[in-house]
Amino acid sequence: MFVFVLHLIYRLTRQCWGRGFATEAALMVREYAFNTLGLFRLVSIMNCDNGKSIRVAEKIGFHYEKDIEFKGKTQRLYSLEKREH
Repeated sequence: MFVFVLHLIYRLTRQCWGRGFATEAALMVREYAFNTLGLFRLVSIMNCDNGKSIRVAEKIGFHYEKDIEFKGKTQRLYSLEKREH
């Protein structure tokens, strides 16, 4: 089984918060991953207390899967699978 890992990190300055930039960027990355790279499953790992990033993930269709240990901390793992039309 081949596993392709694409790690995306984003950070917005406070003046850009709440303006939809993270959601718009995440939608574009999701579409690129599915439609251009041909990936079928995406995962997102976030700090448990990062409600804003969790909300962005949920807005673009990700679902909570489980808590995991990542880099020595408990993190939230969200995932999304491509739907066939």
